[in-house]
Amino acid sequence: MIKNIEIFQKVYEERSFSEAAKSFFCSQPTISNSIKQLENVLNTKLFIRNGHNQITPTHDGNQFYLDSLKIINEWENATYRINQTKKQRKINLNVAGTQTTLSSTIPHLMKSLISSLNKINIKIQTINPNDALQLLLTHKITFALLEKPLINENVYSIEFAYNDLVLAGNPDQIWLLREKDSITYHYTMQYFREHNLRPQKNIQCDNDEIIKRLLSQGIGQSIVSKRLISPTINYQQLPKEYHQKFYFIYNKSITNHKISQLLKQIKNILIQSNI
Repeated sequence: MIKNIEIFQKVYEERSFSEAAKSFFCSQPTISNSIKQLENVLNTKLFIRNGHNQITPTHDGNQFYLDSLKIINEWENATYRINQTKKQRKINLNVAGTQTTLSSTIPHLMKSLISSLNKINIKIQTINPNDALQLLLTHKITFALLEKPLINENVYSIEFAYNDLVLAGNPDQIWLLREKDSITYHYTMQYFREHNLRPQKNIQCDNDEIIKRLLSQGIGQSIVSKRLISPTINYQQLPKEYHQKFYFIYNKSITNHKISQLLKQIKNILIQSNI
């Protein structure tokens, strides 16, 4: 209908169907049909045909021309506002990972994205690695940062950093363990088997920060990421079997262009960061 109104304006201003047809690069019958459609909607005559190529606006035609100027102006304002809103619409970025991967990577990543943060709504959450694939495939999260790859044809798993586990704290102290679903717990059990250890007493924590604080107070021993310990905590290096990798994992089926571009940017930041 907006197109018909624009055609009406041109016919009104030129007083000619043929001249309007030239302006819109179409045939004269097409112009005549548009005017007829508009007249049917308005239930009135807009022009009087006075012979070959001669037309005169009716009273309603004169009035509608004035109204049409307001209509087109409001239409242009509305489309401009909508387009501006689309440009300003923020990207939702749902980031997930383990405590170790997030605490090791997020500060550097956010610093690198600082110029784009006003265009992004960011949510960061810790997850069980066993839940990551389902969350990615259902688009509940945008990407995951994990200590192991996800083997699935629908996701990319890209290695970007290394993580050394160490034995921190004081020997003969009580063991501080992560929860059973954590990667660190898996490595701790491996260490126990290799050294024939069966600790009778331990403290289980689902938070790396708590373990770090206990170790800082001289309480306990634990296998933790070297990244998490402070200079005041004693530790001993472990063999290369305790050398982890970090993976940047995201869904292959993302269709939003802005999110795809942002993921490429994040991938490059992580790979080049030497975290």
